[in-house]
Amino acid sequence: MGELKYSPPGSTHSRLWVWVLSSSALFLCMLLAAFHVYHRQQIKLSHKFSNTAPMPGDSDLSFYMALIVVFALLVIIFVMTWLFELSRVRNGRSLAERETYFRELAETISEVFWLTDVEKNKMLYISPGYERIWGRPCDSLYDNPATWLDPIHPEDRAGLLQALSDQARGNYHREYRIIRPDGNIRWIEDRAFPIRDEQGKVYRIAGLATDITHRKHIEQRLRQQESQLRQAARIARLGSWSLDVRTNKVSLDDEVCKILELPPHSTMPLLKGLDMYPPRWRKVIVEAINRCLDAGIPYDEELQIITAGGRYLWIRTQGEAMRDQQGKIIRLEGSFQDITEQKHAATLLAQGGQRLQQLANALPIIIWSATSDGTIDYVNNRFSEYTGVDQTRITNQSDWLQVVHHDDQLLAGNAWQNATRHNDLYLTEFRLRQADGIYRWHLARAVPVFNAQHEVVRWYGSAIDIHDTKTNEERAQTLADRLSVTLESITDAFITMDTDWNFTYINQEAEQLLHRTRSELLGKTMWREFPQTLNSDFEFHYKKAVATGEKTTFEAFYAPLGRWFIVNAYPSSEGLAVYFQDITSRRENEQQLRLMEACIAHMNDMVIITNAVQNEEAGPEILFVNPAFEKLMAIA
Repeated sequence: MGELKYSPPGSTHSRLWVWVLSSSALFLCMLLAAFHVYHRQQIKLSHKFSNTAPMPGDSDLSFYMALIVVFALLVIIFVMTWLFELSRVRNGRSLAERETYFRELAETISEVFWLTDVEKNKMLYISPGYERIWGRPCDSLYDNPATWLDPIHPEDRAGLLQALSDQARGNYHREYRIIRPDGNIRWIEDRAFPIRDEQGKVYRIAGLATDITHRKHIEQRLRQQESQLRQAARIARLGSWSLDVRTNKVSLDDEVCKILELPPHSTMPLLKGLDMYPPRWRKVIVEAINRCLDAGIPYDEELQIITAGGRYLWIRTQGEAMRDQQGKIIRLEGSFQDITEQKHAATLLAQGGQRLQQLANALPIIIWSATSDGTIDYVNNRFSEYTGVDQTRITNQSDWLQVVHHDDQLLAGNAWQNATRHNDLYLTEFRLRQADGIYRWHLARAVPVFNAQHEVVRWYGSAIDIHDTKTNEERAQTLADRLSVTLESITDAFITMDTDWNFTYINQEAEQLLHRTRSELLGKTMWREFPQTLNSDFEFHYKKAVATGEKTTFEAFYAPLGRWFIVNAYPSSEGLAVYFQDITSRRENEQQLRLMEACIAHMNDMVIITNAVQNEEAGPEILFVNPAFEKLMAIA
């Protein structure tokens, strides 16, 4: 860290002159003493040659007087030197203390203090704040002062270099950005002050750099907020006005001028502004302004006004009194907003709400709505017509549960509480009592409506009569159960397949014949589970039945099972239903009978087979005779 040192101007020269005078006085003393000794020797020699005795004279007195003067001068010089050194020591101590105070101040302030030597282009001092703000060591500037330019933002560097000449003139004041080693950008406010010597020449420059990043961010946010405010005012068609009580003139901002179709920055007398209101509304606004002027009562009114272009607009105007230090009202200030579209929208909304209520009352289903906590606040007329209960009395859960079947009340109530607690869909079925006391099944459904913060603001629901559908479903289920029992009890194997040849039903007999469980086959494809049926009689007849839409019957052998089957296939729009039986035993018996017939046919003995039950009149019924019988008996 560099040290800032200072010496009082001229102190070195003063010390030099003191020592020169002291040395001169001492030398003069020695010279006088030498001269006096020489003079005495000369007198002694002259008297020796003249054989006379020396006499004391004025020369001795003069010598001693001169010696005394020189000695006094020497004492004075030494006293002055002692006093000067004492003062210099005291000044040195005071300067050291001031230097300590300065260093403590420079090292504790948040700003960065710097001092440069103009002639040597050298950094004399930089406070520790540089390392905190710049994120760089101070030693880097002591080693190479030119490195101060490295962290300057490229966009600010050129302008900063051009302004460096202003430092010596004393009008240097710049704002620029720096890039720290960690990539963060800081805004710096930098000021410089020239230091001049005794001749008025600038030989040093002192400066103070301040981190103004926070201030810049605040300024940026203020600019953004001002821009957003102007944009919001423009979108909302909102402006401001001011009435000067002294001049009785109204000043309008540009947005109000735009609304009233006036030139920008318009100012008008109050009476002229009041004339823009139709007579019906003029009285209202005059009374509001007078109350505000007299008693300081603020106002907020929605009125109609006629613009300079002759258009009628709905406006909302607000006014408030401004007072001076003595409490006297000096002006009125307020806002002015065009609410024509809101008024039209409110009218349309009211009309639409009325039409929606009429539509809800005309629907043959029960329509209702509830607040965010589940309190019923609207039920259409269908509820009263259906249940005979006044819909205005339906507010809480117990009110509407009274017309629900007692076996369904717990389920319906718990479902509604769970839906409102978790903001989830409400969907349940229960029986609702008609006015004649008969209960019918209804499907109740309600959905929550959320705001922008994803908070439930309302619930909308309906209850639809599904009694006939419910009854038909129960009947269909009963028939399906009965059919399932029938199909499971028949001796034929039975399977169904959809149009993609996927198994949809397999009865117990089919499981036994195919040696596969229904859990293995349901949902699977016929050709993938039984690949040997491809390019076989099974594939041919199945696809033929589906193509023609006609029943087909065939017998086929399935090699993987080693069994013969007789198959009846019935096509439909949903796929194919197949009945099949294992006829392997029958086929084997038929084959044995054919072999037996062939053997008997080649015998020479007559063979005749008759029915075991005899007819008393005609005798036994002949069932079979062999060719030998026909040949011997000569009959066919």
